[in-house]
Amino acid sequence: MLGQDPSDMYLGMLASVSVTDDVIDHLGLIEIYHAKKKVDARNALKGQAKFKVDKNSLISVEVTSNDPKLAARIANAYLDALYRLNGSMVASASAHRRAFYEEQMESQKEDLDASEVALKEAEEKTGIVLPEGAAQAGLRTIVDLQASIGTAEAKLSGLLMGATNDNPGVIQSRAELSELRSQLARQQANSAKQKPGTGLASSAALPGLTMELLRKMRDVKLNETLYDTLTQQYERARIESLDPGPQFQIVDHALVPERKAGPPRKLLVVGGIVLGFLAGLIFVLTRDAIARLIEACLTDSTVTAKR
Repeated sequence: MLGQDPSDMYLGMLASVSVTDDVIDHLGLIEIYHAKKKVDARNALKGQAKFKVDKNSLISVEVTSNDPKLAARIANAYLDALYRLNGSMVASASAHRRAFYEEQMESQKEDLDASEVALKEAEEKTGIVLPEGAAQAGLRTIVDLQASIGTAEAKLSGLLMGATNDNPGVIQSRAELSELRSQLARQQANSAKQKPGTGLASSAALPGLTMELLRKMRDVKLNETLYDTLTQQYERARIESLDPGPQFQIVDHALVPERKAGPPRKLLVVGGIVLGFLAGLIFVLTRDAIARLIEACLTDSTVTAKR
């Protein structure tokens, strides 16, 4: 839904059964329309209401009714119903994102705890404790790229919960994720080709225990970065779920119309004159035809009697 024009989306929401039923329930239109069932009131309301969007992407609601006050009430009820439905949808999407990040955080916290325990066990087993600066630049770059990839994947998953694959944000996130994966592949390839003395030492040049500790330090750093990123995104989703706020603003509320929408009085006057003229003409022609017919019948009767 987020991948389409917001104006088209709101037009669809206004014409939806949810908004229509909301208007019917809040105004008691079943009694006003003397409808036997809600579907009858729904059809009557849809026949009275029209929605359109102008070139400035402003949506207008037009309601036709014999009662001007009722027309204004229905138009305003449509705006209020749209406001409520939109707020509910935004809050629901925020709650889904919050639940998603909660699940991801729990899983990432377990991975972080496991990596920290593994690092501690390796240090106790080998008696080697590497300072923070012992990790070489190549490993640090790989860790940072892996963390960025994890962040991008979490962001993309959050977007896909409320957007289609054609959404510009989804397309951009996929492109960013693809570029990060390409960078990681190139960095890993370069690290594998490096020889001792050129930056990151090869596995054969480093003691096995030291290399194992470096890998475990990398895992801890990666999991810490991912967990921190998910925590920030979770807090943002939590705040949005508490107060999602409206995604559109009502510019003008409907007022009770002072003039009839139609038909125009001049058209009624002209139409009445034309119809009156035609009716008079038909009457005169019919009268003359009847008079001639009667005269012809009398003439025939007189001629027959003389004979």
